[in-house]
Amino acid sequence: MNFIKLILVFSLFSLTSCSTIFKTLLGLKNPKVLEKEEVLSELNSTFSKDTTARVVDYRFIKMTDSIDQARMIISSLSFNEPMFNSRGQRWCYTGNRSKLCSFDEFDSIVKDNYKVLKLCGENYLRKVDSTESFKITKLERLTQKIQFIYPNQSLPKANLYAIFYWSEFTQSKKKKRERFDIFISKIKQIDTNFCILRINSDFTSDYYEKRRAKFRIEKEGKEASLVIDNIPKVLK
Repeated sequence: MNFIKLILVFSLFSLTSCSTIFKTLLGLKNPKVLEKEEVLSELNSTFSKDTTARVVDYRFIKMTDSIDQARMIISSLSFNEPMFNSRGQRWCYTGNRSKLCSFDEFDSIVKDNYKVLKLCGENYLRKVDSTESFKITKLERLTQKIQFIYPNQSLPKANLYAIFYWSEFTQSKKKKRERFDIFISKIKQIDTNFCILRINSDFTSDYYEKRRAKFRIEKEGKEASLVIDNIPKVLK
């Protein structure tokens, strides 16, 4: 059977109290394979043009491994926004996340004078962040998995690099726009010399055969996992 069971989404049901995630999962559209032009159209019609923020747009390269395909999908579902310093080292939030939702941790970082931030390694991510998709600790490892949407773009130097994942099948245009605008305002509080890597997580027709996948939720006792059927096959 051609499906992926998104085990990494398991913790979204069992460990978080954030209602935004539940609403997102329940309102998911079945993902379809898009033309690159459709991704550009969705990008331009969804996000506001904030000229005060440095934003570089990316999409994922071809994912031939089913686990990486699952991680690509999960990246835009988990609302996880990794941050890196000027040298591309990952910052991790070390405060109490049990009661946090959406962008609360950004407010906590400023409120606690950045004491809840630390450089983190893979062992730390495995231990504390079960909703993390790629568990990447260095920015260069992430940029190996993505490519510029606009070929003439480049990644500028900044004190802070922040990641924003999005896809056509998650949330409405209005909700994505609102979430991104709030994200920019929160990042500005942490450091004004920042750059946002806005990464699209859709399947595209230059990498995958055209078909529409299907989401379904499987209950497992008191918990549940998200399953995606009819995964698009990778083009040779």
